[in-house]
Amino acid sequence: MPSDSRRSRSPRRYESRREYSPPRKESELRDDVAELSKGVASIKEHFDEVQAKKEEQTRHKLERKKEKEEEKRRLEEEEVRRAQEELRCEANICKKEKKVKQEAALRAKMKKDVTVHAALMVSEIKDDWIHQWKTLVLPTLEGGFSDAKGKNLKKVEYGSAEEDNSDYSSGNNETSVA
Repeated sequence: MPSDSRRSRSPRRYESRREYSPPRKESELRDDVAELSKGVASIKEHFDEVQAKKEEQTRHKLERKKEKEEEKRRLEEEEVRRAQEELRCEANICKKEKKVKQEAALRAKMKKDVTVHAALMVSEIKDDWIHQWKTLVLPTLEGGFSDAKGKNLKKVEYGSAEEDNSDYSSGNNETSVA
């Protein structure tokens, strides 16, 4: 049969074999084409909806990813800021501790200076007192009297105890100045 089909199409005897379809078949075909067009349109619409849904999901994923990255970046920045704040606080604490130590050392030095000064003053007072004692009191205890100007005064002698037993009314009291 293939050979028959070739013969039927030979250039010499070629007739266009267009079959004429009755109007009823044509209207059915038109209806089928219209239905298929509607089906293709609904499939395209469905495809567009699915595609749009996928694009929306992809967009949401990207947005969530960006939000997570942004949150991660903010947390890292916050951590860096806290670390810097802690370093500043530690530096301030170190400065305060250093200042307190310096003040304590200064107070200790001042206390030592005051103690040494007080000891020197007490020593000077003691030396002055001992000098005055030696110059004013000791000479009087040893027998020599001196006044405030350092002049020696004469010692006053009283008579012996035997002579004191004598009559007081007699004018024989002997008081001698040596």
